[in-house]
Order: sequence, then structure tokens, then C-alpha cells
Amino acid sequence: MAALRNNNGQVIETLHCDDVVRLHTLLTSHPEIQKLTEPVSPTGVKDMGLLESAVARQSIGFGTQLIYDNPYSNCATLVFGVACNHGFHNGNKRAALLCLIMHLYRNGYVLKQSLNNIEIYEFLRSVASHGLKEFSKSGEYKSLYNSIYKYQKLNDIEADIKFMEFFIKKFSESKQHSNRHLKWNLLIAKLEQLGIAAQIDGSKITLTQETGGLFNRKRIRSYPYNSSVCTKYLLGDIRGDFHLRDTDGLDGMSFYSEEIFLDEEIVLYKKAIYKLSKA
Repeated sequence: MAALRNNNGQVIETLHCDDVVRLHTLLTSHPEIQKLTEPVSPTGVKDMGLLESAVARQSIGFGTQLIYDNPYSNCATLVFGVACNHGFHNGNKRAALLCLIMHLYRNGYVLKQSLNNIEIYEFLRSVASHGLKEFSKSGEYKSLYNSIYKYQKLNDIEADIKFMEFFIKKFSESKQHSNRHLKWNLLIAKLEQLGIAAQIDGSKITLTQETGGLFNRKRIRSYPYNSSVCTKYLLGDIRGDFHLRDTDGLDGMSFYSEEIFLDEEIVLYKKAIYKLSKA
């Protein structure tokens, strides 16, 4: 991981070539992807120079002035490079999707769950085929087509990246405001570290905490337990009932390491990954 700073002092975390290669390797080794489609073949880097050029797009500029000087445009130019430079023998569009997810994550953002598999597939397919101009003519983006492609005097690549920046920003949100659900097993493990025991009985989970004091009282609360995940709203109830603070680390996204988060996103966008493998 490398960090750049724009003129406002904002830190932008970028991906190295090693990061991109590791993400591409997941297309062959990740069990959820293996269930969907055949492994990438042939595997590996076809042209390291082209891959390095794609990754270097994040840091280009004049003197200390970055051209892509915010997380969205910086993410966009990386995704464009990986999808269009064809540094890998195969799987370039799928690797670009994973790069998009990881670049955002390292900069404090996640994709909104309102972005469905079909739209992210169409977006990345259009990026790789240099078809964003047509993609932008749809009703939702028609004003952008006019402002970016029709009236602005940008070359084709810069116009594409400008559109990509808008698209990525539109469908991104901060980790702190994300509505991602939390797996119960991760939450239960964390609660146990805080001295809160969990007991599951069918569709109910009961949490118990020894409050101490003269009478050694217990705080006991029960909640619905009908799936493998705890919603953000239920997590809020638990935080309130047991007087847990932000410093206790019970923010939903705080449970997810980079690897766990990427696993979750691969499951979320596995249909798009499959469709990109056939495009």
C-alpha cells in the first residue's frame, strides 16, 4: 500500500502492482468464484509493463499536483488502466472490479448495496470496451452524457474517467455510514471479549452481562435470531442496551479485516463476476 497527498493534504491510499496481482489470483483461487466459473486460464501477468502502467496512473501529475486528486477519480483511473491495458492474460475486467472494491475500502469507502450486479457488470463491460459514451446515454445518466461527452472538450480517455469518477462516487458511501450487516459469529466473539455471554435458542439469542456491584446483578436482554447476520439496526439496539461506546469497537465495519471484507464483496457481486467472465 502507498499513500499520496493531494494539494489539500488529503491522503489517498493507492494499490501496488503486488496488490493487483494478488487480487487477480483470487479469480482462480477463491472458493466462491470457483463455484461459478472455470479458473482464469492462462493465469498470471501477460505484460508487466502494461500492468505497471495501469497502476502508475494513480500517481501521475505535474510536480506535486496529482491529476486524479480525490479517492473517486484515483480509483477510476486505476480501474480504467487494469480493465483496458490487458496486463493479464485473462480476467482483466474481473480484476478491475476487485481493484475498485479494494481501492475504495482502503480510502474509507464501500460500494452501496443499491448497486446491483447487472449495473456494475454493464459499467465494467463498457469501461473495457470503451463504450461508456453509449452507456451514459441511458435516461439516468443523460445529463452526464451532455456535460461530459457532448459539450466538454475532453479526449476520449479523460471523458471516460470523468464519467467513471461520477459513477463511483454516486454508488459509494463511507464505511461508517454503511448499512452492511454483521455476521453473528464475529459479533458474538467480540461481545465475549467485553464480558457479554451469548446463548442461542432457536430463533432467539440472549445476551447476559455481569454488572458487578454489591448485589452482583446481571443485565439480560433477548433479541431475534433468525439468520446468520445481525442487522445494523439490531446492533444499535445491543449497543444501547449494554451501554457500549464507539471505543468498544462495535461499529459494523470495524469487524471486517481487508480479507474478510473482500470475501463478503465477492459473494455480493459474484453474479457480476460470472457475467464478466463470459463477456
